[in-house]
Amino acid sequence: MIFVALFGVPSVWAADLVVPENSTNLGFYLSVAGGWNYADSDKFDLSSGQISGEIFFDDGWVGKVALGTNIDDHLRAELEFAIRHNGLDYENINQVGRIDLKGETNVYTGLVKIAYDFGDGPVRPFVGAGIGLAQFDVNIDAPVSGNDNDLALAGSLTAGISYTLSTNAELFAEAEGLLLDDVSLDPASTGSATLSNPLFLAASLGLRYRF
Repeated sequence: MIFVALFGVPSVWAADLVVPENSTNLGFYLSVAGGWNYADSDKFDLSSGQISGEIFFDDGWVGKVALGTNIDDHLRAELEFAIRHNGLDYENINQVGRIDLKGETNVYTGLVKIAYDFGDGPVRPFVGAGIGLAQFDVNIDAPVSGNDNDLALAGSLTAGISYTLSTNAELFAEAEGLLLDDVSLDPASTGSATLSNPLFLAASLGLRYRF
């Protein structure tokens, strides 16, 4: 009885002090992702107002890295940096016709994002939205050569699904639409061309690791 009084009761108290593990680690996480990127054709107008047309891009790739935190079991916030790469295909100039292009574009983004994870199981759909800045870089090799860049506001919408591998790691797949404000570019110093609200669609796979 003395043994029970001295050791049994404290052992119960110790069990009561064990903190149950949450379904979600509420610390910080790091994520990396990459995949396919589509740049929609875009209408343009030269600053002179005498030339207008539409430019077309090759399919490309996207790479992303993000640092985030879980606000609760369902809500996340993160800061994401990404690069989207697409080759130049051709342009249709209304006053001239088709002109084949050689070159590339790179769009660098820094977005503040918020996402909501549905459900509590290992498989969780999610949706998200983001806002931030984008730098649109263009490098033309033919029929003229030159490069230029412009800074624009950017917004994104995301939908995807994640699968929990362990307490700290999960795989995810997502689709994202990114819309930019108008950008003005003059890579060949022949007069700036304004692209109207460039739109990008991406599908990527990634890994999220919680600290």
